[in-house]
Amino acid sequence: MKRQQQLEEIATGFTRLMHYLHHLAGQVSKIGDFSLAQYRILMLLYHHQPMTVTQLRQMLGNAQSTVSEMLMRMEEQGLVKRGTNPNDRRQTLLSLSNKANQMIEERKEKMVEVYKQLIHGKSHQEIQELIDLLNRLLSILEKEKNNSIKG
Repeated sequence: MKRQQQLEEIATGFTRLMHYLHHLAGQVSKIGDFSLAQYRILMLLYHHQPMTVTQLRQMLGNAQSTVSEMLMRMEEQGLVKRGTNPNDRRQTLLSLSNKANQMIEERKEKMVEVYKQLIHGKSHQEIQELIDLLNRLLSILEKEKNNSIKG
């Protein structure tokens, strides 16, 4: 297979994958009555808290003003809280509120049900292959993102 044909297949595959992932993320975010943007912030904070606004913005790839605006709304909703970094008082750290942590924990089982549907009828080997491919793809994308941030 020629390189150009491979690139075209990758582009087509990514476009189709993004469509399905967006749909899946929409399904999962509806579990908590969050917007997809809010859900992304909640999940990033859930897995990486505490973090600065800059760190969050870099992970989201959004403009500072957009992230600040979303955070302000989420803070008003009682989902996100701001605190001072004990090691650097000039720095503000973001974390999930108790309310948001509780909401996420309560919805984990419902989220697992969505993922169960994905693997229904698949063999142990097929599921493991999917996990391995997801990890490889994530590694490639994270490495690329880190290189683009540095350069």
